[in-house]
Formats: sequence, C-alpha cells, structure tokens
Amino acid sequence: MKRAVGVVSWSLAVFVTFGADARMASAQIGYPPARSPFVDVDQTQELTPFFGYFRAKKDPAKVAPTSGPVGGFQYEWRATDPLHLGFDLIGINSNRTPLDPSKAPALRVLPTASQPLFAVDGFLALSLTGARSWHHVMPMVGGGLGLISDFGGGDTGGFKLKVGRSRWTNSFAMTVGVSYIFSH
Repeated sequence: MKRAVGVVSWSLAVFVTFGADARMASAQIGYPPARSPFVDVDQTQELTPFFGYFRAKKDPAKVAPTSGPVGGFQYEWRATDPLHLGFDLIGINSNRTPLDPSKAPALRVLPTASQPLFAVDGFLALSLTGARSWHHVMPMVGGGLGLISDFGGGDTGGFKLKVGRSRWTNSFAMTVGVSYIFSH
C-alpha cells in the first residue's frame, strides 16, 4: 500500500509542477489576442457583385468579339476551414465586326454588331490561412472550369461550326488564379 501511495503522490507532484508550468507557458505563446495578426473569419457564405473590363485577345482578322465592360455575381461557400467552393455568373458587353467572304474585298466588312457573351464557371480554392485572415487579408490559390457562350444568339457573321450533328458556338475556359479577400 505504501508503494501505491508513493506513486500517486509522485504523479500528483509531477502533474502539479508541470501542469502549472504548462498553463503559464501557454499564456505566453503567440500574440496577445488584441495584437494578433490573425482574425477569425466567421462567415461561411458570400454573394459578391463585381464589374470590370473584359480584355479580348487581339484577332488579326478583327472578327472575334471585342473587349468591353463585364459584370456579374460570385457565390462562394467555405465548405471547410481552408476549402472554398463557388461559381461565377458573368455578362460581357461585346461587339463583333462580321465579314462576308462572298463579297468583293472592299465590301466584305459588315456593320459592327452587338454580341453579348455570357459565362459561368465553377471553382475550388484553398485558403492559405485556413478560416482566418492575416492582417485582414486571406490569401487563396485555386482553379476552375467554365463555359463562355452567346447562348444561341447565333453568330453575327453566320458562321456555323458543326461537331457531329450539332452546331457548336460555345467555348470552354479554365480559370487559375490567386486571390485576396480583405476582411474587417
């Protein structure tokens, strides 16, 4: 019995000694909460309107859709602390200058026509700081896939690309990027 009491006393002494030191040491690790560069981000969903300018690739024939204003919405859901899933709905106000190859070279250029483009994409992103911001910035890396189309408005120049039995006027797009979310 004396051995059991000695082991319990020794264990209790070790626990009290190191337990107290561990509590004191844990209070000294990192930054005081008021001065920490990390801030927890509580929201798990957001809907963000955006606008900007779409910069189209230069087309030597000058018949591709042109640059123009862009706007849309982005929905984002934080599925886990670092994993974000979302999608974008985008509208692009673009113009095209169609050509009619059946006419003489001087008469081939037809009047510029409006050809709005629409895009949708889905993405997956990883927050490098988890569910918190660092100095009110949440750095992220990610990628996604999307589709851009005039959604059946038809080509202003009458061009038709046939794939099998269907007419194809859509393009796939890949998104890769780095983003920063500013938090308060």
